[in-house]
Amino acid sequence: MNNNCANFNKTQYMNAYLTLLIVLAMVMPLESMGQVMHRQPTLEGNASRLFSASKKEGISSLLIKPPFRLSENKLYKNGMNCELWKKIIESKGKENSDSITILHIGDSHVKGNFFPETTGRLLQNSLGAIRYMWYGINGATFLSFANKADFDQIVSIAPDFIIVSFGTNESHGRNFNTQVLYKQIDLLMEQLRLRLPDTQVLLTTPPGSYLSAYKKQQGRSYTPNPNTEKVAMTIRKYAVSHNIMLWDLFEVAGGSTAACQNWKDSGLLYKDHIHYSAEGYALQGQLLYEAFIKAYYDYTYE
Repeated sequence: MNNNCANFNKTQYMNAYLTLLIVLAMVMPLESMGQVMHRQPTLEGNASRLFSASKKEGISSLLIKPPFRLSENKLYKNGMNCELWKKIIESKGKENSDSITILHIGDSHVKGNFFPETTGRLLQNSLGAIRYMWYGINGATFLSFANKADFDQIVSIAPDFIIVSFGTNESHGRNFNTQVLYKQIDLLMEQLRLRLPDTQVLLTTPPGSYLSAYKKQQGRSYTPNPNTEKVAMTIRKYAVSHNIMLWDLFEVAGGSTAACQNWKDSGLLYKDHIHYSAEGYALQGQLLYEAFIKAYYDYTYE
């Protein structure tokens, strides 16, 4: 990333983002956009949409230029199963019934739709017939999701690839402990290993968040949450020790020294300093897409 990125102002960023949304909306069939349902979250409801593939080419020209300097954006290919990439290659040009199913599960970052929707649309434009679904629950953690009765619904989909995005809620827990978190990650991963043994798993780290404090004379103030780095380190440690693929969003965005500040200075954080604006989530979705597509082409052209 060159130094010009730092000079890319917010107005230019917003214009690029709006252009991306408009063009994607034009190239995607209307019937593929689905409807937002307002019942309890299920895979067919509030937190899940399915988009058909678009044959539109040249998606790289639509990508948003990040408003801050990024670290290397890639998938760490621990335990990467090459069968996934083979299936993607074989599915290109086929109908949706023959497509690859990717399922993204997580907390409110995922439930908000903008993050996974952006990744799904970009992947479908680039790779063809991919079913990209997601299921997010407000306040969810590795532990709470492992105990959800609707885990059966996830299993019934039998996805080829599952993306697991938790950690923000854990980082705000009063009794946060890295050893406890490690065990909680393992509980969910063990369920996935037992019930979806042929599914490739990708762990992600949280983007970063702030702690808030209120003082009568000074008002509300925000400081970067130091537990986010500990959560990211624990997820990395688990991924390496259990040979699981990893996308380290926290490190990509600047890590312990800059991630939170980068998001904040770019105006991409929501006012609670925990969640993100639509533009912030769209950028995260694009970054995941870029890391995924790099891994795909690395395999294709090796």
